[in-house]
Amino acid sequence: MGRTGRRVVELAVRDSRFEVAAALTGADFPHGGSTLEFDGAEIPVTTEWQHPCDVLVDFSVPEGTAARLVTCLDRGIPMVTGVTGHTADQLAAIESASRVIPIVKASNFSIGVNLLLDLVGRVAKELGDDFDAEIVETHHRHKVDAPSGTALAILDE
Repeated sequence: MGRTGRRVVELAVRDSRFEVAAALTGADFPHGGSTLEFDGAEIPVTTEWQHPCDVLVDFSVPEGTAARLVTCLDRGIPMVTGVTGHTADQLAAIESASRVIPIVKASNFSIGVNLLLDLVGRVAKELGDDFDAEIVETHHRHKVDAPSGTALAILDE
């Protein structure tokens, strides 16, 4: 029910290649039992995963990823996740699950950011340890994680 999650649902509803089964939200969020409406489509918002699907798209929080990962494994359902901020144990669980089910995990799904990540890695390798770099980022006031997953991904390069 966050900004990105709602945008993913909206874009999927508008694209005839996709059918959105439901929007999942955490049990502690007040949106369960409501609906999201985009272009006349009403998408149920639920805290319980009751709707069959071909893939789970996850833009929740680390705890949400961990909980949904268990269900994906049990049901053999692939997962796409753009969640950042996982603990080492959660990352290990995702890595382990990726040997059983297909998982796409990225800190940012923007084409431009992924090109930037590639370039940063190449530049860092070329410049070596003789250079220092600083990452500065600015966000809207509602940003949940800081530093962002994108900033951390740049740091990892």
